[in-house]
Formats: sequence, structure tokens, C-alpha cells
Amino acid sequence: MQSRLNRLSEGNIEAILNQIMELYSQHPFQVVTHHIGKVATKLLLEQANNLQSVIQTMTVLLVGLYQIHDLPFFAQVMRMFVQCFRKSVEENKLSDCPPFQGYCLGQLSNVISYLYIYDAVGIDFVFSFVEYLLANLCPATLDTLLKLLQNTGMKVRSDNPGKLKSLISDVTERFQTDDSQEKSRNNQFILDLLNDIKLNKYKNDLKEKLAFLISFLQKRVVQKYKVVQKCFPADFMHCFSSDFSKKQWYQTIQVGVDSVAFE
Repeated sequence: MQSRLNRLSEGNIEAILNQIMELYSQHPFQVVTHHIGKVATKLLLEQANNLQSVIQTMTVLLVGLYQIHDLPFFAQVMRMFVQCFRKSVEENKLSDCPPFQGYCLGQLSNVISYLYIYDAVGIDFVFSFVEYLLANLCPATLDTLLKLLQNTGMKVRSDNPGKLKSLISDVTERFQTDDSQEKSRNNQFILDLLNDIKLNKYKNDLKEKLAFLISFLQKRVVQKYKVVQKCFPADFMHCFSSDFSKKQWYQTIQVGVDSVAFE
């Protein structure tokens, strides 16, 4: 499995997807899914300095498998991602290091960005991750927030301008309580970026750059396998706080317009 995924690229993604589907026909579902999640976690979260093209392609492959195999596949992969991130934070704390030292947070942010671009997670998942970053302000989370907004800001603007306005308000309010001079400079970069996004002056639309992979997802997965495109039902904070003891830990109940997690 790892040798296949290590060779993954735009040129062979369909062939590797077909090989994985063949593995699913020959081996138990949970076994194949566990190996995919293990390799994906190592590749996407545990290795520094991955090329963005590798992250983009690996992430769209996971999204494609999600569309085919639904939540039994994707929930297991998301659980492994969250557990890897939580382990990184806890290990830093035990070593008396800053909780976000290392590269796991930035790598996770990249993955979330591409999952959102590919519509595997929704805008609420991104906003929940922003909420987590704002609740843990430090140089690492500020840098991550900046990159997250650079990657997803234009899609947020397109998907829900009202949500973008709310995001700007939340970020501005949080920054008003942060009087560190170093952080204030970084804060201003983020506020300037949000203003450029609001005014449609920011020209980094990832959807255009990922057109080939988005087309692959639509034509070679959704249309070929005749599936309805799915979006993960839980947000980041629900995932991060879950103990994963329930089989369907990701499920939520809709009460009016609010989402309330199962206890």
C-alpha cells in the first residue's frame, strides 16, 4: 500500500484508485481502510516539507474513496488524523515544549484546506478550526491561521459572504484582546488579508489551481461510480473533543439551525 501511495501523482491517480478498489474486493474493508489511513497519516501529517502537489493529490484520493465508501471509510481516516494531531500536542506538553511546536499543526491545516476545496468538509468545519486557532493564539497558530485563510478565503467568500463577514468580526474581536507587539504585526497581516478577500482583491483561488483534480473527482469518481457527493457531518471541534468510543462518533443532531453533538 505504502509503495503505491508513495508514487501517487496526477498522472497515475486513476490507476492507483483502481488498484485500491481491487484491494477492497480482495481483502476485508477494515483492513484496507486501516492501511490507507495509516499511510495517509504518515504522509500528510508526520512528514515535514511535503510538496503541496503531494498533499493535494493524496487528499483528493482520500476524498474520492470517501465518495465511494461513505462514512465507514472517511470517519476512520479522520479519526486517525485527529489522534495524530492530539498526540503531537500532548507530547509537546509532556516535554515542556510549546504545544504546537513542530509541523503537525501546519500539515493538518493544509489537509483541512484541501478537504474544504474538494467539498469533503463544509464551511462550518473550517470555521470550527479557526475557532480552535483563535482560542490558542501563539506564533504557530497565527501562522497557521494566515495560511488557512490564504488557501480557503476565496472559497469562503464564494460559498457564504455572510459567513465571511462573521469571520472577520470574530477575528477582529479576538485580536483586540491581544496586545503583544509581535502578535499585533501578525494580526494586522491577517486582517489585511481578510479585507482583501472581502473586497475580492486577493487573487489566490485554489479552485482554479486544482481544476484537474476537481475534474478527476467529479468525472472519474462521482460520475463513474454514480454516487452523490458527500460532506463530513461533524466540525473540527467535535472531532477534536471526541473520545471515539461510539461507532458513529461523528454524528450530530440538527435542532433548528443549531448542531448538537450526541453525548
